[in-house]
Amino acid sequence: MTIPELNDNGLLPPGIHDATLEQVPPLFCGTEYRQNLWNRAIVQFLPELKSGLGTAVSSVQYLVIGGSFLSDKERPSDVELTTVIQPATPGEVCWRIQCMWRQNFQGWKQSYGADYYPSLPGDNDFSLYFQYVGEKTALAKGLNAKDQRGVLRFTSW
Repeated sequence: MTIPELNDNGLLPPGIHDATLEQVPPLFCGTEYRQNLWNRAIVQFLPELKSGLGTAVSSVQYLVIGGSFLSDKERPSDVELTTVIQPATPGEVCWRIQCMWRQNFQGWKQSYGADYYPSLPGDNDFSLYFQYVGEKTALAKGLNAKDQRGVLRFTSW
């Protein structure tokens, strides 16, 4: 697994790129600010998320990270994350995941800089949504908001 270099627009090339969490800091944590954001959003937040998921953690297919953290932006405001939940996950488990997310979303974003959303079966798949450049990045880089950029997928986290 190799994380590709940023393209000419300073973004990860389009697509879903498999990676390990250990591969990210050398490429995207070149400043103290970015290292601190990574530590908060990944090193501190992910264990809390796993704990909150409890037994539902076994329903997670993979973790996806996207957004401006995976770009040349000097000071991204957060790290966008989603856990993609397996399609066969029982409704009551999905409901627990949804409730946990709703209760904690704002606190997690403030405390950890983790902009986290669960991708539940039959609902929004944020791993696809994170692949759009978006309005802010499009404006800053002279692109179309619907242009594509890459995300990183982690099967082990």
